[in-house]
Amino acid sequence: MKHLIYLSLVICKLQLALVADDLSHLSDEFNHSSSKADWLRLNDVEGWNADQLEVWDVNESRPGHMRLMPHTSAWFDDLRGVLVHKNVTGDFIVTTRMEVGSRSDMEAPPNRLFSLAGLFIHNPRDIHSAAPSPYTPEAVWPPENHGSDWQPGTDNYVFLSYGSAGNPGTWQYEVKTTVHGDSTLYYDNSGVPDSNSVELQLVRVGNTVVVMRRHPGGNWIVENRYPNASHQLPELGETLQVGVTAYTDWNNIGDEYWNGGSHPDQFHHNYSVLDGPGMNPDLIVDLDYVRFNRPNPALTEELLQSLGTSYDPADGSSTAFDLPSSGAGQFLGDNVSAIPEPSTLGLFIVAALIGWGVIPRYFQKP
Repeated sequence: MKHLIYLSLVICKLQLALVADDLSHLSDEFNHSSSKADWLRLNDVEGWNADQLEVWDVNESRPGHMRLMPHTSAWFDDLRGVLVHKNVTGDFIVTTRMEVGSRSDMEAPPNRLFSLAGLFIHNPRDIHSAAPSPYTPEAVWPPENHGSDWQPGTDNYVFLSYGSAGNPGTWQYEVKTTVHGDSTLYYDNSGVPDSNSVELQLVRVGNTVVVMRRHPGGNWIVENRYPNASHQLPELGETLQVGVTAYTDWNNIGDEYWNGGSHPDQFHHNYSVLDGPGMNPDLIVDLDYVRFNRPNPALTEELLQSLGTSYDPADGSSTAFDLPSSGAGQFLGDNVSAIPEPSTLGLFIVAALIGWGVIPRYFQKP
């Protein structure tokens, strides 16, 4: 009888774990302008005092959407761009559907280098007064001599974005990892149709991160998995800043503000609003929703690491690879909220009982 009671408790515990989703309250369908207050800005959290968004609103510019329209800005190495985020602890799946486009024509791709938007995970930094104090828009260096607690080489993040990357006027996606301020990226258009609409999904389970995309009329594409042979997993703590980014107009950043990786120039970019003469930002982003889910407990790192990917570390190419219906594919894409079939649930229970030493103990001879 005690064994049956214990077994019942185990089953209940597993069923609750499968059904409960303690992250759903973070999701936003953008139907109410008041939900804007639920989002955090890295600009504010780290104290940069430089709002790189010309427009940021919820359910105003376009009903049922969050709109982002960035000034000239970028994420690369120690360059800091836009991040609108929420804090998420533990494993998670975040999904969005969005439309991106040129400021002159929302249905056309942007016409400036590296003008994209997408999902972003960022490791929090112990930085709260990053801008010079007292504030000045002039270039100053070193940070610590001007009241700043920022230091180069401290950024760790992963993102997947959509828009125009190295070929302005062309629909492309970009994937970037940055490890201690050292960025590795690639961009491509494999499987990309002529459309300004895209769905993105980013998954974190333990020390594995997977990024996926889906284009209108297509299947979910597993773009990449971290770590891999070409990309180190950035340093990611238990709690991450998870949200959306938008950046544009590398044409005006590469030489002057990145400048071959110059720390003083990148620092200057980070506390500047680049909206003066000569700047030519070209990106508008409308997000339909951002949804947060706790992964199904059956979605393990081993399953994620067994996924094929579009990206081939052997030669750096990217060829669209569809999410399979088996393995990790049972719990990703449109299945993030799915509960396993009873037969599968039974296997989970048996595996858990074996792992906890319950079944061997009950079946041993006296």
